[in-house]
Amino acid sequence: MGYHGTGGVNVVRRAIAGMVAVLAVGCSGAAWGQTALILQDQPPCGCDLWADLLADEGLTTTTLGRGDIATEPLHTYDLVVVAGCQATPFNAELDNHVWRFEDLVDAGGRLLLMTSTDAAAVPLAGLPYGAVQAHDATTYSSYAYNLAPTHPLMSAQPALWYGEYASHGQYTGLPGEALPLTSNDNGQVSSTLLTVGSGGAYVSALTLEQEGCGGGSTALAEAAVDYLLDGFCPDEDLDGHLGGDCADDCDDADPTVHPGYPELCDGLDNDCDGALAEYEEDADGDGFMACAECDDDDPDSYPNAPDICDGVDNDCDGEVDEDCADDDDSADDDDTQGDDDDDSADDDDSADDDDSATTDDDEDPPGAPEDTAAFGAAGCVGCGGGGNSRGAGWTFGILAGLLGLGLARRQP
Repeated sequence: MGYHGTGGVNVVRRAIAGMVAVLAVGCSGAAWGQTALILQDQPPCGCDLWADLLADEGLTTTTLGRGDIATEPLHTYDLVVVAGCQATPFNAELDNHVWRFEDLVDAGGRLLLMTSTDAAAVPLAGLPYGAVQAHDATTYSSYAYNLAPTHPLMSAQPALWYGEYASHGQYTGLPGEALPLTSNDNGQVSSTLLTVGSGGAYVSALTLEQEGCGGGSTALAEAAVDYLLDGFCPDEDLDGHLGGDCADDCDDADPTVHPGYPELCDGLDNDCDGALAEYEEDADGDGFMACAECDDDDPDSYPNAPDICDGVDNDCDGEVDEDCADDDDSADDDDTQGDDDDDSADDDDSADDDDSATTDDDEDPPGAPEDTAAFGAAGCVGCGGGGNSRGAGWTFGILAGLLGLGLARRQP
């Protein structure tokens, strides 16, 4: 979004001026409604309408001509008014520096830009943010229709003006952020409100100045000034929905919250309907919304909860009692390994005779000697099975040796 100039010099100037404007507005402590700048070469339509109206509002005003458009620091004013009913030289200079008014709005400034002019003058062609104005006898209309009757700026205005606020021009190519406020009898936009963050611009081809200077109503002109200075509805999160008194965006600091936005699983009223979606409730009071957990009726089930051996997926990982299953398996594995150890011990008996005289203590009855299995035909390891005769022969060899030693010692 932005005005695309034709010269590289303008692009550089705009970039530099934009940075200065952002810094200055960001550091400024001035409150809205204190100072205003009026840009005009001549009083619009024969009377100094804007100077008188702003003075009545209590503002301190400064009036400058086309020679100051290129250099005056616009960001130092709370409101900048560009008067209509100006001659060709003023409009041409304005065309060359439309980018400066974009920078003003981008930096949070407020602009009131009137584009209505006499048919004899060459009108302002380019508008901020690339919009275009058609302004000639074919676009003149004695009608002006209120397109935004619920908006604070237009809510006190009639639905139709005829012969009072005429439409002397039409706008096309308006950016998406622009809100059409009035149209002519052909349905063409004749005034609009543009909101960018905390900055805004009222741009109008209505004959507010002609009517005011002719002794008619200044109600809409006053409403535009009051809105820009005191009742402005910003779009701080740039989601296309206004905050403030416009009662549109219920959270202007969050771009995922505004009317029509789909409800998310985030605990916020995303669509601004005043209620959370049913799936964003926490029925079991475990601190997790229904859309963020696997069972909103069980307070022991939520993401990363401790897994209890209760047949329920407590930690919401898609598995039930997985930790408990691991414990049971490990116990079975230990028993199996114990059996294997007994078997291996039996196998080791064939190679290690020390183990052949030993059995598992857990299997022996209380008080039984540890070497019970080493003696007796039934308890002898390898006896009668034919598979471990080496172990039996070794045992009897030891006994025979001991008997021989005893007899030898008894010799005189």
